[in-house]
Amino acid sequence: LHFMNRVWDSYKDIESVFQNTSELKKYSTTEIENFHSIVTLAQLEISLSLKAIYYAKCKSEKSHLIKRGLLVLYEIKMALDKLNPVFKKIKDDYPELENEFKEITIIIKQAKRRIADEPRIMHIRNNISAHINTNFLENYKYLETVDLEEDIDLIIRMKLILNELNNFLLKVCINQLKK
Repeated sequence: LHFMNRVWDSYKDIESVFQNTSELKKYSTTEIENFHSIVTLAQLEISLSLKAIYYAKCKSEKSHLIKRGLLVLYEIKMALDKLNPVFKKIKDDYPELENEFKEITIIIKQAKRRIADEPRIMHIRNNISAHINTNFLENYKYLETVDLEEDIDLIIRMKLILNELNNFLLKVCINQLKK
């Protein structure tokens, strides 16, 4: 409950920024700030998934919400892949953050590998969540594979990894201001 209350408070802080699109422009003036904003958005998506799972009334509702959370993880992995050139540029442009860069690189690689190694995530993306599958059994088979504890743990771990990545990107943004 405490974790979910903190997630909700974070959402309320971010909500005020999203109400004015002209405010958003100032958060994406550089590739690094855009990267930081995308990671923040990913954190919000995961937080909302976790909040919905927390408030779900039954196992089948949680299973469907976990499906959405796992789809968000897939999309985060894809976004991180696309942002990889920006990430490499950070390494070159900010040698003073070399140690932090190495640490976060290892964490990101492990997270992306964990998502890529989970066959259900790709299956959900290709056959269930991204489309309305006309084969009911395909949807039903997914529900049989849900492990509430394991799946929620995976989503929470990714949220924590994104927190670390965002903290690193904030350091980069601060260093960018110093230059």
